[in-house]
Amino acid sequence: MKQHAKYNGHNTLPHKAIAGGGYHIALKLAGFAAATVFLIVSALANLRFGLSLGSTELDRVIYAAASVASDVMKAILPILVLLLWSRRHRVTALAAIILWTGCVGWSLASAVGFAATSREDVVAVRQANAETRHGWRTTVRRGEEKLASLERARPANVILAEINKLPVPANIWRRTKKCTDVTVETSRLACAKIQSLRAELASARAAEKLEKRLEAARAKLDTAPVAGHKTDPQAAAIADLLMIDEDAVRNGLALLIAVLVEAGSALGFTITILATSGSPGARQSVALELPPANSHRKPILKTPTDAPTPIEVWAAHRLDIAPGEAIPAMVAYEDFVAWCRGQRISPWTMTKFGREFKVLVRDIGGDKQKRRDRRYYTGVALNSEPRKLARAEVAETYVSHSQSCARAHVVGS
Repeated sequence: MKQHAKYNGHNTLPHKAIAGGGYHIALKLAGFAAATVFLIVSALANLRFGLSLGSTELDRVIYAAASVASDVMKAILPILVLLLWSRRHRVTALAAIILWTGCVGWSLASAVGFAATSREDVVAVRQANAETRHGWRTTVRRGEEKLASLERARPANVILAEINKLPVPANIWRRTKKCTDVTVETSRLACAKIQSLRAELASARAAEKLEKRLEAARAKLDTAPVAGHKTDPQAAAIADLLMIDEDAVRNGLALLIAVLVEAGSALGFTITILATSGSPGARQSVALELPPANSHRKPILKTPTDAPTPIEVWAAHRLDIAPGEAIPAMVAYEDFVAWCRGQRISPWTMTKFGREFKVLVRDIGGDKQKRRDRRYYTGVALNSEPRKLARAEVAETYVSHSQSCARAHVVGS
C-alpha cells in the first residue's frame, strides 16, 4: 500500500554510516587493491613490450614511456570524464573519452603483444627442451645397441699385456714391421696370434670410448628438463574439447588475459569509486563546501497548508536563509539524495529536484544562477549540523509549498 512518506524527525544518516562504515571501507580497500594490481601488471607488461620495439635504445625508451603514460591515463580518464560531465563540460568530456579510447587501444595492443610473445616463448622453450631430451634419449638408446653388438670379454689393458708377452722371432718382427705387413706364410703363422689379439684390443678400446660417451649422454639425459609430449597442454586440451586449431586457442587465451588486465586497470578505480560512493558513509561526506555558520542566517520555518513534500522537509532540516551566500547545485542535490536515503525515501531525479528547488528558493528571495562553469542557488546555505526536529515539528515545517509539486511516496509505513 502506498502512502505519504513518514519522517522520524531526525537524520538517521550518521547511524547508518557507523553501522555500514567498516563494510564499505573494506570493500573500497579491496577494490582499490585489485585495481592497483591490475594497473601495475598492465604497466609492467606494456613497459616490457615497449622496450622490445624500436631499433635504438632511445626508440625503445620512447615506446616504453608512451606505454606507461597511456596506462596511467586510461586509469584516471574515466574519473575525469565523470567530473567533466557533471560540470557540464560536454565537449571536453567527449574529447577525454576519445583520448581514453586511444589509450585503451594502445595498451590493449601492447598487452596482447606481450601475452602472445610470452606464451610463444614458453612454448618454444618447452619444445626445445622436449627436442633436447628426445635427442639425448635417442643417443643413449643407439649407444646401448652398438655397445651390445661389440664382442668384448676382457679389458684393453689385459689384452695389451698379453700381446707384449707373445714371442715373435726378431727377423720376422722386423720384416713384417711389427706384424703389420704380413706377406708370406711363415710370417702369417708367426703373427696370427698377435693380429687376433690386436683385433680384440681394438674392439675393447672402441667399447671403452663408447661407454664413456654413453655415460656422458646418460648424465645429460638425467639433467635435461622434463617435458611432456604437448608443449602447451592448456591450449591443446581446449582445442581438443572445442575441436578447433591449437594456434587459435593460444591466440584467444592471450587476448583473454590481455582484455582482463586492461579492463581491470582501466575501469577498476572508477567502478570502485562509483560503487562505494553510494554508501551511507560516503553520502554523508558529499556535503562539501559547507559555509561556516553566520549570525545572519536563520532557519526556514513556515506552516504548511497541506502535507509537506520531501524537499520541503529536507530544507527544514538542512537549509538556512542566508543572503549573500550560495550553494552549488550539485552539492545541494547530493545532500538531498543523502538525506532521502537516510530517511529511507526514494530520491527525486535531478531534473525534478532542480525544478522544485528553484521555485522554493525564489519564494524565499533567492535565485538560481550560473557562475563560470557551475550553477548555484543563492540566498540559502547548508547548515553545519543537520537540524533535529521532533516528529510533530516536522509536520509543521517546510520551506515554500507549491500545490503543483509531486508528493513523495514510499512503500510501507
